[in-house]
Amino acid sequence: MNNHWEGLTLFLKVPGVPLTNNANERLLKRSVLNRKNAYFYRTESGAKSEIY
Repeated sequence: MNNHWEGLTLFLKVPGVPLTNNANERLLKRSVLNRKNAYFYRTESGAKSEIY
């Protein structure tokens, strides 16, 4: 922890920085799910299991 203290406490020096990155994680999750759903898109079984 001593080696990473500067990076771990960097958010304390910038006013207005959110304590979590949940909003960003939710945005990334959509693109990941879309990519996973598109893996088998051009096959018959992939078309049947397509989720939106």
